[in-house]
Amino acid sequence: MRDCMIASDLLITKAGPGTIAEALICGLPLVLSDFLPGQEYGNVTYVEQHHVGVFPGNGNADAVADAAAALLADPAELRARSARARGMATPHATADIARDLAARFLPAEKEAGRKNGARGLEAPGSPSSVVRRGSGANIPKYGLVMSRLRAVLTGREAA
Repeated sequence: MRDCMIASDLLITKAGPGTIAEALICGLPLVLSDFLPGQEYGNVTYVEQHHVGVFPGNGNADAVADAAAALLADPAELRARSARARGMATPHATADIARDLAARFLPAEKEAGRKNGARGLEAPGSPSSVVRRGSGANIPKYGLVMSRLRAVLTGREAA
């Protein structure tokens, strides 16, 4: 998807948070065509208030097409919105959040990492990646999600 976004001049999309975040990272101005009531309404406001996109009308295809055409006809405005989008982007937000969560909720692994000079996370399958439950049985604590989290936090891709 990133390659398609980078090759584009603007993005016409629903106001989904993941798509908006990707567009900002790519410096892609937005024309929002619609939003899910409640959960995505704030995304419309965010995009418009920061002047990185427009919302011409909820589900109105003609208004969306007109807004896209107007932006494409004004290269200076398109460049300005693109620059603002790049300036707002937080491309490492996921890794930053993962580090914060690991530091807060994985204190045993954080301490083990300090002792080993690591960034605070042990490799999958290590003794600290198993938790003892009431029955005393060893149960994998995190599974694939934590394996990926560890790879992100340590800078190593999961095998």
